[in-house]
Amino acid sequence: MSFKPNIPETPLYKSKPMNSTHYKKDSEVKIGNTLDNMEALDLAVRLKAIQEGYQFLSQRTDPNKYERKCYHFKECAWSIHAKRWGNTYMFQIIRMNDVHTCPKTQTYPNHRNANKKVIAHILTPKLQDNKLVLKGKDIQQDILLEYKTSISYQQAWRGKDYGLNRIRGSPYESFKMLPYYCYNLERKNQRPVTRIKTDDKGVFEMLFIVLGASICTFLNYLRPLLIIDAAHLKGEYKDTNLVAVGMDGNNQIVSVAFGICKGETGPCWSWWMSVLKKCIDDHNNLLFISDRHPAIALAVHNEFPLAFHVSVNACSVINRKLPVLKLAETYRAMLQDWYFECQKLTANMKYEITDWVADKVHKRKLKSATWIVHRVNQYLYQVLNGRYNRQVNLETGVCECRKWQLSRIPCGHIIAVTRFLHLTDCVQYVSDWFKKEKYQGTYAESIHFLGDMQEWEFLSHIHLAIPPRMDNPQPGRPKNTNRILSQEVDGAFVTSWRMLFIIPSTNVVKLIGFTKDDDPIVEVDRGRMLHPLQVYDHTSQEFHNVGISADGGSFFISPYKESLILLNV
Repeated sequence: MSFKPNIPETPLYKSKPMNSTHYKKDSEVKIGNTLDNMEALDLAVRLKAIQEGYQFLSQRTDPNKYERKCYHFKECAWSIHAKRWGNTYMFQIIRMNDVHTCPKTQTYPNHRNANKKVIAHILTPKLQDNKLVLKGKDIQQDILLEYKTSISYQQAWRGKDYGLNRIRGSPYESFKMLPYYCYNLERKNQRPVTRIKTDDKGVFEMLFIVLGASICTFLNYLRPLLIIDAAHLKGEYKDTNLVAVGMDGNNQIVSVAFGICKGETGPCWSWWMSVLKKCIDDHNNLLFISDRHPAIALAVHNEFPLAFHVSVNACSVINRKLPVLKLAETYRAMLQDWYFECQKLTANMKYEITDWVADKVHKRKLKSATWIVHRVNQYLYQVLNGRYNRQVNLETGVCECRKWQLSRIPCGHIIAVTRFLHLTDCVQYVSDWFKKEKYQGTYAESIHFLGDMQEWEFLSHIHLAIPPRMDNPQPGRPKNTNRILSQEVDGAFVTSWRMLFIIPSTNVVKLIGFTKDDDPIVEVDRGRMLHPLQVYDHTSQEFHNVGISADGGSFFISPYKESLILLNV
């Protein structure tokens, strides 16, 4: 099952043409032209250099002037001069010699003017495709094929990272804008429920979003069935995406609720399910389907004690690398497109039941064409299919094969009975969940977009959310956090990353490290050339000799090798 039908898997990367719309060879970079600002001018000049295969140097750094010359300026007269247009931010090209007298060959292995902004603008069409896996080597190959020039792997990676931040937004700023997004989502749509949970310091912990159209759809037009699952996000903040979906009459997924939390834990699922309970309530007919994660089972048991819970395998999701704000907007936009497409389908329905059910009934009709039916009484019938003998009770709605009771779609035995009774169809024995009226009502409401961020309302009483702390270690070499910063206490330099010790002695000159009991190992001045090392017991406030003297170098003391921090003195 998938949220949208016929969604292809993530394709293998395949290069395709990249036509930059930010540089027009015949119009932008020429004498007399005016560009919006210095950044736009610099971008156009750099794109021109990449297109035509030359490099340039900066001749002057001035906020009001822009001057560049050819990299081979000693043998080439190419240059460009622009200046600020009055009191505006615009720049006008006033002088330009566009003739190269040099061979325009690169002396560096990679183009020196292909900075991250240029690469990002070239890659923008590809970066907007979330399903496309774009690696550094792929970018290098595309630039080489399109512009006949080479860039380094670092240039490609920095350009991709800069471009993604421009398209998706900064992951850090995304958390700050999340409260404003939820507020404007409630303004533009009917009866949505949004909740953001933070700790006492305002640090983000959990998000819950459900649109009013989704609540109305689930309560009035869907079977009381919810499939809940979680997926670990792959962005800078390793959060977890929580989802709850239902099934419409055409056997397709309908999103009900969406959320983000720090991890798939019991408290996170319990809080999220408690908010969901306020939207849909708890009753005996409600059924939850999920994977076998114990946190989900605990949350369902605590928050929905009347509901049934079934565990199955987990399903996959996409867009895991997006920042939280972009992820939430992608979820809303996906619902908007899905509702609109389904509205068009429901307007052109051929049957009184959904296409999926009609297809099932048609196949079962062909299969049961030769089955024999014997009448027992007004409601009871016996059906022989050549292998099994089944009994059908139309009054109680029971067939011995149990397919009718489980799916509420007529099985082959029911269809054989309707043919025996000379009925035109078996729609009356199909559950209302699969009929045209219910299916049209499922997608009757619309999902509205929020507009550009400049059009949002930013109220002063809305508190910004602080990005969550990174509890899990990130890949790559960790940063060195063992550096000791010195502080002077009673004439001695004593510092611990756990606690600061006040040592009642003016003879302590340096801290060497710590024992396993967190007692500091210090260097003590005894008036000799070599200073002995001693352990200061902060409980008894006494010194104990280590048995080694300092000679002004790096120390290694084997009894304390697992806890000792060495200093170069």
